[in-house]
Amino acid sequence: MKTITVRALALLAISASVPASATILFNNFADPSVGNRSAFSVSQFQSFSTGVGGFSLGDVQLLLEGPSLSDAASFSVGLYADSSTSPGSLISSLGTMNDSAVSNVGFTATDFSFSAISLSANARYWIGLTSSNGSNTRWSLGEGPQPGDVGVSGEFYDDSGSISSTTFLTTQFVSFQMQLSDGPAVPEPATMVLAMAGLGAVALLRRRRRSELL
Repeated sequence: MKTITVRALALLAISASVPASATILFNNFADPSVGNRSAFSVSQFQSFSTGVGGFSLGDVQLLLEGPSLSDAASFSVGLYADSSTSPGSLISSLGTMNDSAVSNVGFTATDFSFSAISLSANARYWIGLTSSNGSNTRWSLGEGPQPGDVGVSGEFYDDSGSISSTTFLTTQFVSFQMQLSDGPAVPEPATMVLAMAGLGAVALLRRRRRSELL
């Protein structure tokens, strides 16, 4: 009976440590890939928009695939202002990565975390992939809609200097694939307390059981 209790409490502690979900502003990872572009010679961009409350951007994930042959090139990811439905000036650099650091076995979510950036309400911004030394890392273009898509409709993508609406044929989407959120998922304070309590109870019961066996 005590063994069952210990196991039950252990399961409680494990389940309590499951991270809470971050708030998603844009996501099209569920869309099947229908193409890709690199920043080898021309930068690539995807727009997104905030709502009435603005947004605190703290994490960007891009669906990328590295080159099949190793190279010494690199690329940068940045947050850009909007200029009449085109990418405007750079607001903040979100990170730089070598091509060799990106998986070349299919498209995978590549994460860029940074100090939160406060975005204005009801405003359009762009995420850009740029390179000054010929990066061959590819950014996937997805076609939707698919269940789980967030914030894709009514946006724009800059495909090698050509601006297009994400929406075509009235109901279908094409867009560079990314996920934007207010930060990586982390345990909520109440969840962390519950997890600590569960682990403490497990340790106490184990000590009592050892004492009874002596």
